[in-house]
Amino acid sequence: MSENGLLQILLFSSTLITTGLGAYTSRMAHIPGARHFALLMFSVAWWSLFDGIGPFVTSVEAKTTLSQLSYFGIVFAPISFFLFVFQYSGVDLLREHFLRNSLYVLGFIVLFGVFTNDLHHQHYIEVTLNEGSFAPSYSYGSIFWFWVGCSYILLVLSTYQLIRTAINSSDLFKSQITLLIISSFLPWIGNILYLRGYTPIPGFDLTPLGFMGVGILCVTAIFRGKLFEMIPVAYESLFKNMNDAAFLLSHDLRVIDSNKSAEALISTSGWRGRPIDELIRGIEDSELERLYEFLLNIRSNWSEEQHTLELMVRTEAGSRRWVSISGTGIQSKASDDEGYLLLTIRDISEARRSQELTNRNALHLELVNEVARDLLAEGNWISKMGRIVQRTKETFHTAYSFIWDVESETLDVSTAYSLADSAAALETIEDIDFSQLILREERRLERGEILNYSQPNKKIALIGFPFIVDKKLVSVWTHIWRGTLPDEQMLNVLRLQSDLILAAVAREGLLTDAIEAKEAAIKANNAKTEFLSMMSHEIRTPLNAIIGISHILESEVSDDIKDKVASLLASSDHLKNLVNDIL
Repeated sequence: MSENGLLQILLFSSTLITTGLGAYTSRMAHIPGARHFALLMFSVAWWSLFDGIGPFVTSVEAKTTLSQLSYFGIVFAPISFFLFVFQYSGVDLLREHFLRNSLYVLGFIVLFGVFTNDLHHQHYIEVTLNEGSFAPSYSYGSIFWFWVGCSYILLVLSTYQLIRTAINSSDLFKSQITLLIISSFLPWIGNILYLRGYTPIPGFDLTPLGFMGVGILCVTAIFRGKLFEMIPVAYESLFKNMNDAAFLLSHDLRVIDSNKSAEALISTSGWRGRPIDELIRGIEDSELERLYEFLLNIRSNWSEEQHTLELMVRTEAGSRRWVSISGTGIQSKASDDEGYLLLTIRDISEARRSQELTNRNALHLELVNEVARDLLAEGNWISKMGRIVQRTKETFHTAYSFIWDVESETLDVSTAYSLADSAAALETIEDIDFSQLILREERRLERGEILNYSQPNKKIALIGFPFIVDKKLVSVWTHIWRGTLPDEQMLNVLRLQSDLILAAVAREGLLTDAIEAKEAAIKANNAKTEFLSMMSHEIRTPLNAIIGISHILESEVSDDIKDKVASLLASSDHLKNLVNDIL
């Protein structure tokens, strides 16, 4: 087989290969850059086809016509490559209608000049057919050299954009883009060799084969690197420059890439290819299990639906931080079982604290409402205060909450606990010498100031709100904490609660009535004691006299009266025993 035959086979092979590549990528029209890549491949196929047919004809006119037809590929191949590169790297020239349309208009103008060459001879001036050459030799005119210049400008700009994208892109894309950069030089090399006459056979243009190499290398990137599944510049803007920490995971949950914010969460260097659960510092075992289940759930269906998980992590200082992890599955176009996981991690500690504060405020306000309802409801004071004390302990996590009676120096009966709780409360009160504390702070309390006391070494904190009736301190609404300290918000709510209770006391005179009832009971008890003492004296004196006289008469009276005296004496002794038992 002659050398021309071998070159024809090579060109026809290029036609088949580039047609197949164009058909493959045209089915991925939804992917940015795929349409231009397909047009590039079809243009190269057209170019290769008519260059390959050329040796079959012998006349100069037929060869010239085939050469003119090949210009559809020669013109649109560099334009398509230029648009493909820029769209792949994230610069969408399709939005710049003037620039895009200008390129196509320029291409058609060149084609018009090629097909009307017989009228102006600006594309080629002279055509000669040399023996043994693959194609005619042309003396080219201004239109040819103009398009050569335009093609080189498009190739230079494309190569520059690829290099710029490679410099700015993630390591994830460097191998792909490097492959594209290498491929972009192949048409240069082939065209320069053709123009300089360094081809194996005179007249053989290596440029379409160079573009075929572009297609093969790009498809290699498609299959090996999933070229069209992520766009480098979009990736940079949406991933690398995110404020939130972001990780890109493979289907086996290993880290492919991360942004700068994520590096602060990574616990070690050499993170690429490591499982994500080994890298994020501060995750406890229970939270790690939840994270793993979360990732497996995303991977199970590769849904683009966003999933969210909140986790607690610990900082190096030991404090707790809350993070929100959002995950999205990106299914691979090559396999239904493979894909990527995009995780974004945001610190929501402040938002969570704000939410907890809001919830706690709502709980506190509800407590105040319940206290107001209890105080306005029917019922006795003791049952009301019992409910209020119980809710206060549950809401504010106090160890003890009670009303301290200043006069009797003990727990008010309305807030007394069970026997065991009262004993524990009294032990704590005695431990901090609460009675002496009230005496020392009595003047401040009478002015309405809050009692604030703590023993840090014993982790005890105490807050007291004075109840003042008729300008006299009668009791203190007291709360004791162990291990925790109340914050300002809690104090404000407790102060409001205290004001409500004091208002109820002032309105209904509850404490005054209780004090008066207590004083009346003491007076009644004293009167009873005094009465019994007096009655004991008044009854025993005549009874003792009767008993004494009965003993005297018993020895002096006659026998017939002794029985009556004995009966009197027995009755007197019985009456004395009854008085002793009663009094």
